[in-house]
Amino acid sequence: MMTTCILFSSTFDRSYRLKDTEQGPIPNDTVLVVDTKTSKLLYSWGANRFYMPHGLTVDPFGNTWVTDVGLHQVFMFPSRLANPDLMIGDPFIPGAGRNHLCQPSDVAVLKSGHFFVSDGYCNSRVLMFGPDGKLLSEIGARDGMVVPHSLTLVPEHDAVCVADRENGRVLCYATGMDGSEPGMPLASIENQGLGRVFAIDTRGKELFLVNGPDLWQNSQSVSSNHGLVMDIESGLPMTLWGPDKGFRLPHDLAVSPDGKYVYVSEIDLSAPKRVYKFNIRD
Repeated sequence: MMTTCILFSSTFDRSYRLKDTEQGPIPNDTVLVVDTKTSKLLYSWGANRFYMPHGLTVDPFGNTWVTDVGLHQVFMFPSRLANPDLMIGDPFIPGAGRNHLCQPSDVAVLKSGHFFVSDGYCNSRVLMFGPDGKLLSEIGARDGMVVPHSLTLVPEHDAVCVADRENGRVLCYATGMDGSEPGMPLASIENQGLGRVFAIDTRGKELFLVNGPDLWQNSQSVSSNHGLVMDIESGLPMTLWGPDKGFRLPHDLAVSPDGKYVYVSEIDLSAPKRVYKFNIRD
């Protein structure tokens, strides 16, 4: 079942099709590779490829995955190559069946090559694919998710977790790689005053998340627009982090391999777009 789309109504029609396609794809490079120590731009790519790129994931093999909510597609690009090796979904055609996506938001990739897609702004499900791109199962469609917005893997528990953004919770499911049933519910982290959970990541048994304002919230609040580190087993908060005045509209995050640094992208329409870098271990 499709839920109400949260994206701007002026961008899509009532069937979730992108309205303005005549202008063509974004002419500029949309994927930027930056040195984390110096902030120097190393290289970029993606010009004339995407319409509304949303999620960005680098898998264990060095491939880059991009979701495009305007095209309703997912792309996998080999390292430093601008042409995809794999595409999921049909361009500009939204759908809720086995062969289409609707504004997919994120990707998570296992070491086995199996991957998960959160689908998305107008579908309320997570899809599991084999390494060849064949759809294997649909996860969480009956759990009432509203905008599954971000994915992360928890190898220690053979789990994939999804940020159920509008419900303010994180849901975790079995990947099935240990012989269990794929999609079996494992945990629900909620009722912690999480707010709208925009993005999640994990390192070991720690869950990193960032939340943002409610749609009707006009003022900033450190208590509701912040980042958290939580114990993934107990669901208890461990560390609070973020800008002194709180985030305005954070949208994605990534954690360094050692768990020391957290990067957050912010897309507030009334302020400069930026990527924050936080050292949360000092």
